[in-house]
Parts: sequence; structure tokens; C-alpha cells
Amino acid sequence: PLWSRGLGDVYKRQIKEFEELKLENPSSSNSTLRYRIKKVYESFNNANKKHSTQRLYLANSAIKAFFILFQTNTGMNESQSTLLAWDNKYNINSEEKLFATIKNRARGKNVEFRIKKRFVKIFNKYLIIREYILQGKTFPYLFFGYIKGQVKLSSAQKYFSFSSSINNYFIRHFDDKLPRLTSSKLRLNKTNMIIKKDGIIASSLSAQNNITTLLEHYT
Repeated sequence: PLWSRGLGDVYKRQIKEFEELKLENPSSSNSTLRYRIKKVYESFNNANKKHSTQRLYLANSAIKAFFILFQTNTGMNESQSTLLAWDNKYNINSEEKLFATIKNRARGKNVEFRIKKRFVKIFNKYLIIREYILQGKTFPYLFFGYIKGQVKLSSAQKYFSFSSSINNYFIRHFDDKLPRLTSSKLRLNKTNMIIKKDGIIASSLSAQNNITTLLEHYT
């Protein structure tokens, strides 16, 4: 049968791996080598589970990365975006030329923000990852911290230093040459870029500020 052929392949692979380990570690006992192979296979099997520690770690990293993208795309203040109330019953209005408006009602308030139309697909993918981590539970904010297997507001969110903590996280764990980008830098770069490309009215819509405020602070 097919399943027995599959088990046979695994058995042959384990024998080959055992022989290779024996050549690399001639002083190790056979039982030690077998134990090492067993632990490797257990690790692979655990990693392939739907909600394995490894997959949740990567999903949590994706959520952190998306927050930076969200900041860049919306131009929101961190005090707004970090504690943005959320409910999965939302709708997307795409009538504007460049932007889509996301609307929902959460925590007893109407929530509304604009993103570039081409960013909608990425936003929807984020929501899928968000649901994956929540595993059927709900959370009243769009963003959260996943800390020791628990979903909750992180201290960085409460003190509006979420983007800085995320920046430090990626510098520490992925690339120590990454630039340090604060929320205010992301907002300024986004606003100036849209002013140059699409004009000040489009930039005011993206930054969700009126034109007077935009001229005072970002030009």
C-alpha cells in the first residue's frame, strides 16, 4: 500500500541519516545518535502543525511588519493607529480614485480610515493572519501583541511606542543594518511623497488631516 511505501522511505532516510551522523560523530553511542534523529523528526512534525510555535512566531512577525506598512500607507498618528478599534463586520468603499475607505463600528464608535487602493489586498491578507493568531477569539483592536502565547495589548501600544519597539525587534532579530524609522518619520515621508506625486489634496486625504494642518506641519 501507499502508506507503507511512504513509511519505508522514511525508514531508509533515517538509516542514511544515522550512517552520516555516525561518520561525523564516531565517539557517540548509537542510542545517542538515534535520539538526536528522533528529536529532529519530532521538531519537524511539531513545526508542521497548524498552530505550531514556529508558525505563530512567523505570523506574529508578519503582524509587526504589517503595522509599519499600515503606518506608512495611512500616515496616521501612532496614538490613532496603535489603539484603532476593530470589529470584523466592516465594509470597503472604493469610490474615490486613489483611496479606499475602511468603515466599521467597534467599541461603540464609528471607525473610518483611508488606505491606497492597491494596499487593500495586503490589508485583507493581514486580517487573515490576524484571525489565524486569534484562533476563533475576538480582540477589540486592529493590532495587538502576541506575548508568551497570549493575545493582549503590549506595553509599547499603551505608551504609543509600538513602531519603535517593532523597529528594534526587526533590527535585533533579522537585520541589524535596518534604518530606525519612527512613526513621525514614516508619516512625514509618506506625506511628502504623495504631495510630490499626487498633489496636496490627495496627501491631505491620505494623512487624514485638513489642508491647513498639512501645510503647517508637513511642508
